[in-house]
Amino acid sequence: MRALMTLLLTALLLAGCSAGVQTEPADTERFAAGGYRTYAWRRPALPVEGSGADSIYQLDPVLRAAVDETLAGKGYRRVETDPGFLVDYVAATGLVDGAVSRSADNVNYRAAAVPNRNVDQASIDNAYALGTVRETANIAVILFDAEKGDAVWNVRISKIIEDRNRVNTDLARRAIRQGLRTLPAAAE
Repeated sequence: MRALMTLLLTALLLAGCSAGVQTEPADTERFAAGGYRTYAWRRPALPVEGSGADSIYQLDPVLRAAVDETLAGKGYRRVETDPGFLVDYVAATGLVDGAVSRSADNVNYRAAAVPNRNVDQASIDNAYALGTVRETANIAVILFDAEKGDAVWNVRISKIIEDRNRVNTDLARRAIRQGLRTLPAAAE
C-alpha cells in the first residue's frame, strides 16, 4: 500500500511539473537513423519590429531560443551552411471542450469513482473549470532531413492559454524541453 501511495504521489508531482503541457512526440527511429550532428532553422526568424499584437511575433524568439538551448544540450550544433537537419515549427490556437484527452488512455477513470452523497466544493469547482471550452496554444516542431527535404521527426505540444497577451517564457522553455525529451543525442 505504501509503495502504491509513493508511486501515486510521484506521478502527481511529475504531472504538476509539466504545468498542464501535453506532448505527442513521434517515434525517433527514423531520426536516429540519420546520424545527425548539425542543424539550421528552415525559415528565418520573424521580424521583431512592426509585429503589432500578434502573439506569434512574441513567441518566435522564445521558441527558437528554447529549441536551440535544448538541442545544444543534446549535443547538436547549429550551423549556417550544410546542416544535417532543418528545424521548423507551426503554431496555432485551438479549442478544447473539457472532454477527457484521448492521449491519456492509460488512466482508468472508473476506478477513481467512489459513490458519495456529499460532493465536496473542489469537485464542483473542477467540474465547472474543466467542463467548458478552453483555448489552447499548439505548437508542432518538425525536423526535416536537409538533403532530402523529408520530415524525419515531429512533436505536437499543447497548453491551455492562460494569458493571450503575454508569452510565458519559462513555460515555453519547459514545454519545448518536455517536447524534445525523446529526441536522441547527437551522433558521435
